[in-house]
Amino acid sequence: MIRSTAGLGRSKVPKAMIPALSKTGLYSQIAAPGDGRAPENLGRRDKLMNNNGRRHFRAFTLIELLVVIAIIGILAALTVPVLAAAKRKAQQIHCLSNIRQLGIGGHLFANDNGYDHAYPITGGWTNHDMPQTLFICPSTREQKLPYPMNTAGTADLCWVWDKNGTFTGSYAANGWLYGSTIGPAIDNKNFIFGKNSTTDHPAETPMHCDAIWRNFWPLETDPPSPDLYAGAGPLIPGTYPGMPQCTILRHGGGNPGSAPRNFDTKQRLPGSLNMSFADGHAGAEKLENLWKLYWHKDWISPAVRPQ
Repeated sequence: MIRSTAGLGRSKVPKAMIPALSKTGLYSQIAAPGDGRAPENLGRRDKLMNNNGRRHFRAFTLIELLVVIAIIGILAALTVPVLAAAKRKAQQIHCLSNIRQLGIGGHLFANDNGYDHAYPITGGWTNHDMPQTLFICPSTREQKLPYPMNTAGTADLCWVWDKNGTFTGSYAANGWLYGSTIGPAIDNKNFIFGKNSTTDHPAETPMHCDAIWRNFWPLETDPPSPDLYAGAGPLIPGTYPGMPQCTILRHGGGNPGSAPRNFDTKQRLPGSLNMSFADGHAGAEKLENLWKLYWHKDWISPAVRPQ
């Protein structure tokens, strides 16, 4: 048995022992005779030794680190917008579910009080026995406590109503379905869906929709708001802006918090609203098409949208 191969040349190793030495790796470590060279097959530990006998471990260079950081940055830039868009889509679906349940609750509430589609004004649509969370769109945030009284919302902010106690929400009821002469209905009684009224276009008559205030009375002549973030803006007692209260960029147009504040209304309106209808269904409707719906009893869609 050979205890060490130090000092041996390959020519001095008996041929009969070469196969056994080759299996153990010893034969490859024997230097050729007289060549003065280091062994041919140095171990990894030896290869990682520098001239001073210290270990040398290979690390990332600065360029390699910068490349890795750049790749991570590119992947993040590609992924974050996709995730944000997916989140907004999920919020829109959740919002539509809320609107659908409000529509169903509205039908039940009206029927229980002997109405067809209209709401009895005593009680109102926000007094249904439903969780308040249903009245809040997931794309909006509640105002900070303490709530400011009777404050309009925005594309990404809830309104606050304080007539019967603090109440906050993101949706509006179609005022023409109240069945009572209040607000603009005082001067337009023939537009009201009364207690025994029938709806000629139930699948196109909105009941609830995304808006900056809890109710509104749209008219065919109402122009859209150029401020697609704040809509009609702050509430002014005794005024009823109508369509500007719901022409906000809450869905289908990116982040509602970044909605245009001075949009050219001569251009096609971007985005959409979620809404429930008098036939019981709910869906998204483009802002540009709001004037094609039947908001009141005698609605006549304008040939050209007001600007």
